[in-house]
Amino acid sequence: MLRKTLHSKERLLLVAVTVLLLLTPAFILPGTQRDEERQKEESVDPYSDWLDEDVFYIVTPEERSVFEKLTTDEEKENFIEQFWRRRDPDPSTDFNEFKVEHYRRIAYANERYSNAGVFGWRTDRGRIYITFGPPESVDKYDAGATYYREIEEGGGTTQVYPMEKWFYNYIEGIGNGIEIEFVDRSMTGDFRIALRPEEKDALLRMPGGGKTLFEKMGFETRASRIRGSELMRSFGGDDDVYHKAGANPFLRLERYFQLQKPPEIKFTDLKAQVDTRVRYTQFPVAANNSHLRLNDSSFLAPITVYLPVSELTYQSLGEETERATVNLYGAVRSAGGRVLQEFEETVYDDRPAGLDPSDAYIYPYKRYQKIIPLSPGLYKLSLVVEDVTSGEMGYLEKKLNLPVKMSDELSLSSVVLSDLITPAKEGSLPDPFVTALGWKVYPVSNNHFRSGESLGMYFEVYNFAVDGASSYPDLDILAEVKDSHGKVLVNQADQALFEVLGDRIAVAFIFGLKGFGAGKYDLELKVDDRILQKKVLQRTRFQVLPDES
Repeated sequence: MLRKTLHSKERLLLVAVTVLLLLTPAFILPGTQRDEERQKEESVDPYSDWLDEDVFYIVTPEERSVFEKLTTDEEKENFIEQFWRRRDPDPSTDFNEFKVEHYRRIAYANERYSNAGVFGWRTDRGRIYITFGPPESVDKYDAGATYYREIEEGGGTTQVYPMEKWFYNYIEGIGNGIEIEFVDRSMTGDFRIALRPEEKDALLRMPGGGKTLFEKMGFETRASRIRGSELMRSFGGDDDVYHKAGANPFLRLERYFQLQKPPEIKFTDLKAQVDTRVRYTQFPVAANNSHLRLNDSSFLAPITVYLPVSELTYQSLGEETERATVNLYGAVRSAGGRVLQEFEETVYDDRPAGLDPSDAYIYPYKRYQKIIPLSPGLYKLSLVVEDVTSGEMGYLEKKLNLPVKMSDELSLSSVVLSDLITPAKEGSLPDPFVTALGWKVYPVSNNHFRSGESLGMYFEVYNFAVDGASSYPDLDILAEVKDSHGKVLVNQADQALFEVLGDRIAVAFIFGLKGFGAGKYDLELKVDDRILQKKVLQRTRFQVLPDES
């Protein structure tokens, strides 16, 4: 037998290597189980938690299907941004009230409803709270508490498992007067939605205990109650006159499944298909709106849509002309999400074939306008456009800026800023753009102008007084353009039009912007009614863009 004797140096080296192996973190050793776990963790989609935890209860099946088809982080980031934007009650601000409230509910559910190692958001109470918010009232019962049954539950008294009754005045898509029972039958804090009233009855299987009024009267038996509870049999039908139809287990079951569904999106992306192209093949689109008084109770809201010409795809119509075609769909919704107005249009833009895109002939965008009557209040515009030739789609949501009430004081409409005001052609079909005094007013996008262009404006004056002798109003109307320091640059319009049109005065001014440098400017309108001895002041900001040359 051969025996190898280790010398002291060899033993020292072996000990050193052993110590090194023991002290070396497992994750740097190739082939170890820890290394495999680390690689597995790195391969997990970092966005899966967002889908399967953060928005698990509020994401729709269509949205989930779309998200699961996305392959790049950029697509998923864009989807998440649009997901929250669709639900934002006021997209004109940076603060998304819906998103903040949603995560507050998750935090509250985790704090209040966690039990036995289960996070609160995973429990039935957590899910209902996150999905529908706090209930109007909560009735809590401890284990063994005496419970007085409602007549639709059979009447009488019993003792109950730990339970809570949540009451909602209204849940959208489900109905009014929604009562939800959560019962902890295991006595471990695991409260679950009860499908039948008997689930909370701790004396249900105790002979003679907790009898219902109908049991005492001989109209039902304990066996039938247990059997009905277990088999989900209907005791609210025509053959059972002692219980209300609202206690029908099938109605409760239907409501149970309704409560599982994600809430309806109040600010949806219209009737567009839920497809990644709507979200991520974005065609840039912009819109703005103004408001003009229609009558004593409603406004006209001209909505102008801007389609950038540089993004349109043109097809030849022959040797001399080419055309871009855009399908457009829009909807105006109330603050509660109800669709009030819908419109759709096919918009064409024709231009000479072979035109250089930098040619000054081309306006930077194609404009489309829809004028919608609306009552005072808050609204949201949802808009989808599709370039028919390229298939690219764009999506936009914005708040419509309308007054929340009709003023009965001296007041002005919103000021429509325009880079083009032209006479309307007599005998021609009217286009939808703001029409006043026989002129067409084409609103400019984002109140942006170029140096040397004309700054046109249109507005209306309401609730002015009329002199009894002359039957004419007596007003001073002044328009001034000021720089950022408040210095008056222009107070004399190149053109000015005034006309009394019944209950309003229509005013149009045109200023030249020659010599204006790039920057922001204020347009200040002052109206002085000498008869009423009242004044109104309104400011509008516009911007002169740098010269592209």
